[in-house]
Amino acid sequence: MLKFNFSILLSFYFGSFLFAQDFNHYELLKSTGSIPQEFLTPSSEKYKKELENLPKASKASDQKDQEQCYLENNFVVDDLLQSANVLFNDPITKYINQVADELLKNEPELRKKVRFYAVRSSTVNAFASNQGIVFVNIGLLAQLENEAQLAFILAHEIAHIQHKHALDLSMKIQTINRYSSRSDLIKNTSFGDKIVANNYYSKELESEADQEGLKLYLTSSYSLKDLDGVFDVLQYSYLPFDILPFEKTFFENEFITFPDDYFLLEEDMNEINREYEEEASKSIHPSIDKRRAACAEIVAQHHSTDRKSFVVHTAEVFMNIRDIARFELTYYYLQAFRYQDAIYASYILLQKYPNSFFLKKIIAKALYGFTKFKNELRGVKTYSISYSNDGIDSDYMSRNTYKKVEGPSQQVYYFLSRLKPNELTVFALRYVWDLTLEQADDIELNHIKKDLFLELAYHYDKRSEFSTQSILEIEAAELAQQQQDSIDKVNAANAVTSPNASNSNKLSKYDKIKKQQNKQEVITEEKIEEVAYSKYAFSDVLNETAFIDLFSGGQLDKKERSARNEYYNSSAGRAEVRKRKKRGALALGIDSVLAYAPYYVKILDGRTPKVDHLASEKKQVILTELLLKNAKIANLDVVLLSNRNVSAADAEAFNELRVLSDWMSQQNRFGGSLFMKSFNQDQVDAIVKKYGVKHLLFTGVASLQRNKTHWLYWSVVFDLTTGQYSVLKKAYYKKKDTKTQLNAHLFDALFQIKSKPKKHY
Repeated sequence: MLKFNFSILLSFYFGSFLFAQDFNHYELLKSTGSIPQEFLTPSSEKYKKELENLPKASKASDQKDQEQCYLENNFVVDDLLQSANVLFNDPITKYINQVADELLKNEPELRKKVRFYAVRSSTVNAFASNQGIVFVNIGLLAQLENEAQLAFILAHEIAHIQHKHALDLSMKIQTINRYSSRSDLIKNTSFGDKIVANNYYSKELESEADQEGLKLYLTSSYSLKDLDGVFDVLQYSYLPFDILPFEKTFFENEFITFPDDYFLLEEDMNEINREYEEEASKSIHPSIDKRRAACAEIVAQHHSTDRKSFVVHTAEVFMNIRDIARFELTYYYLQAFRYQDAIYASYILLQKYPNSFFLKKIIAKALYGFTKFKNELRGVKTYSISYSNDGIDSDYMSRNTYKKVEGPSQQVYYFLSRLKPNELTVFALRYVWDLTLEQADDIELNHIKKDLFLELAYHYDKRSEFSTQSILEIEAAELAQQQQDSIDKVNAANAVTSPNASNSNKLSKYDKIKKQQNKQEVITEEKIEEVAYSKYAFSDVLNETAFIDLFSGGQLDKKERSARNEYYNSSAGRAEVRKRKKRGALALGIDSVLAYAPYYVKILDGRTPKVDHLASEKKQVILTELLLKNAKIANLDVVLLSNRNVSAADAEAFNELRVLSDWMSQQNRFGGSLFMKSFNQDQVDAIVKKYGVKHLLFTGVASLQRNKTHWLYWSVVFDLTTGQYSVLKKAYYKKKDTKTQLNAHLFDALFQIKSKPKKHY
C-alpha cells in the first residue's frame, strides 16, 4: 500500500511539473529537443527503402499501383512532417505517447513501430499513415473529457496501422481510377458513383478499425463507461469546446454600453441540434449512431469493474493538457480569420483564467482583424479592395453568418454583425487602449493601437466629435434635466387648468383628460433614449497627451495615404507606374535577406493530373543550390532557412520555419493594400532580432508537363517588420525550365534585391 501511494505521489508530482503552464502568460507550443530523423530524411530516400521490402505483385498493373501508393503516401506525409505543423517533444505529444505506452505495454514490438505526434490544427480529428505514424490534432484534444477517450481514439488509429488500412485504401482508389476511364464514366456511371465506390470501402475500414481498436482497448485498464462519450465528441465536433452563455456585460464598462438589440434574446437563438450528416453513400465514415451501437454491443459483453477514466496521470494533469490545447485553439482560430470563434473560445477560458493576458490579447487581435477587414469590405477607405474566397472566408465576414451558428457562440457572431464600421473601430480601439494599460511595453499591442487610430481617422476628423463626459454622466444629467423639465411642464399645466384645488370640480371631462396626460409625461430612467456609445468611449482619455498625439498621428497618416492614392490616380501618377513597369527591374538596395526554402513542384497533366514527386524534390535541391550560388555572385548575404539544412539538434530553426510560413500565409491572405501585421508578429520580430535581417525572400517554380512544359516563376521579398512586399518577378513561360533558365531568373531577382535605387527614382 505504501509503495502504491508513493508511486501515485510521484506520478502526480512529475506529471504536474512536466505539463505545467503559466496560463496567465501563455506561450504557444513549439517543438523542442532533438528533431526525429523522419522529419529530416528526404522523401525519396524513404521511398527507395520501402521499395526494397515491397513484395512483388502478381500483376504488373498491381505492382505499379503499389509503387505509386508508397510514393504518394511518403511524400504526402513528409509534406506534413516538414511543414512544421507537426510537433515533437512538446507537452501534448509527450502526453499522447504516455497514453500509447499504457495501451501497448503488452505489445512492445508494435510500440516500437508506431510513432505519435500532435498536429497544430483546430479540426477534431486523428489519422494514421502507412508509415506507422499517428497524428492527433490539437482540436481533438480540446474536446475530450478524459484520458480514456483519448486511449480509445489512439487504439482506433493503431488498428488502422496494424491492418495497413492506409495502403489498402490507396490501392483500392488506384484500382478504381485505373478501371474508370473517362468514357466509362460518361457511358455507365457518374463521378458521384466513383466517390461512392471509394467511400464504401473506406467505411468498411473504419468499422474494422473500431472493432479491432476496441479489442486493444479492452486489454487496458481504461473505463468502458467513457466510450460512449467519444461518439458525442465526434457528433458535436462542430461546436465550441464548451457551451457557456455569452454575457452582454463582458465587453461593457462605464465608457461603453451597447444597445440591447445588438444581442439576441434567448428565445431567438438557435438551439443545438445534431450536426448535419452528409448523404450516407457520400460520407467516408459509417454513421455515428451505427458506430455507437456497434461499440455498445461489444462493451456490454465485458465487465466494467476496476476500470478507470485516468490511468497514466490524474484528472488534474489531463485537464491541464486539455487547457493547453484550448489555449492553442484560440490562436488557430485567429490564424484562420475565425475572429468570432477566437473571441468566444477566449471568453470561455477567461472564466477559469481571468488574469490571462494571452487570452485578452487574442481578443484584442480578433477585434483588430475584424475591424480592418470590415472597414475594407464596407468601402470605408478610398483604396479599399475586394477579397475573394482565396483570401479570407467571406462566410465569416458576412452579416448573416450568425444565422448558421448553433448555441451561445451565435451571440458573438450576431453582436459583431450588428456593429457599424465606426462603432466597431471605436470599440476595438477602446479595448486595445485599456489592455495596453496592463502591459504598456507590449510592442505588438502598441502597434495595433497606433494602426487603429488610422482606422479611426477614416470615421472621425476631430476629437471634438467625442465627448469628455462618460455615458453614465450624460445619462444621469439628461435624466435629471428631462425629469425636471417634465415636472415643470406638469406644474405649469396644472397652474393654468387648476388655479386651486377647489376649482378641480369645475374641470370638464376634456380638461381632466389633458391633466392626466400631463402627469404621465414625467420621464423615467427607462424612457431615456439610448445614445450612441461611440461618442463617449474616450471621455476619460480624450485630453491625455498620448491620446492627442496618436489621434493626430492617425489623421496625418490618413492624409498622407489619401494624397498618395490621389497622386497615383492622377495622370502623372499613372505615367510613373507605366514607367516603372516598362523599366521592369526593381532596385531595392538590400544587402542581406533571409531566404525561405525555395519551392518547386512538377505536375504531370493527364487523365488524372498528378505531382511528379521525385522530379520535384530533385529540382528543389537544384533551385536551392542555384540560389546560394547566385547570391555570392550578386554579393548578397543570404541566410537559408530550410529543413534540408537543419541539424537534428536545431529544433529552434525548425520552429522558425513554421513561424515564417504562418506569417507569409497570413500576409498573402491580407492582400496588398491592407497593411496589417500578422498575428504572430511578436515571434517574427524575435527572428528579425536574432538574425539582424528584416527582409525575407520567397522564390519558387510551378511546372506543368503537358505536350510541352509550361512553368510559372516567382520571386517575392517581404519586409518582415511591416508586411509590405515587392514582387521581383512573376512570369509564365512555354518552354523547358532548364537549369540555365532557372539560373538566369534567380540571378536577375537577386541582382534587383542588391542594386541601389537611382536617385531620380
